[in-house]
Amino acid sequence: MGSGSSASKKKYTQLSDVKASEQGEGAERKALFIGATVRLCGLKAAPELNDCLASVVKFDPSKGRWTVRLETGEEKAVKPENAVVEPIQIGGAVRITGLKKETVLNGMVGIAESYEKSSGRYTVKLSGGVKKAMKASNLVAVVVGPADTRTAEEKRRESEERIHSTGSFHDLEDAPLEIALRSG
Repeated sequence: MGSGSSASKKKYTQLSDVKASEQGEGAERKALFIGATVRLCGLKAAPELNDCLASVVKFDPSKGRWTVRLETGEEKAVKPENAVVEPIQIGGAVRITGLKKETVLNGMVGIAESYEKSSGRYTVKLSGGVKKAMKASNLVAVVVGPADTRTAEEKRRESEERIHSTGSFHDLEDAPLEIALRSG
């Protein structure tokens, strides 16, 4: 890696561009997996998406591409080399995964508050203020989606529109499920 102006040419370095010796012994690019948070890079057809965060949704083996969901909710199919697993950030949201003993915590989301180098664990604050020490292998950085900016009135109106578009309660009286429930 050069010094000086190389940082101005690239917003970041792909992990695949860094030699294993520069990352630490035995280090390699972290494999993509469903649920991973990734940063898109090297996209030529949609360069405006480079440096955007996304969540990995699924893999299509016939195309050799991963489907990722952007923070906007839009989904894109990308090559593996165009997605780098996002590292855990102090102060960032993380999801707990892969626990064998405290399985009830799997899937919970919290905030990575600190990292203790001596134990190799992150302190994760969960809802209710509960703090847990977790290995990095049991955490996945999480993309927090955009806030719902609709007003209460807009949400109410959309709810009413859904109700009216599905019909009235009286329409259900002759529905097959209702008939079956009445007949016992």
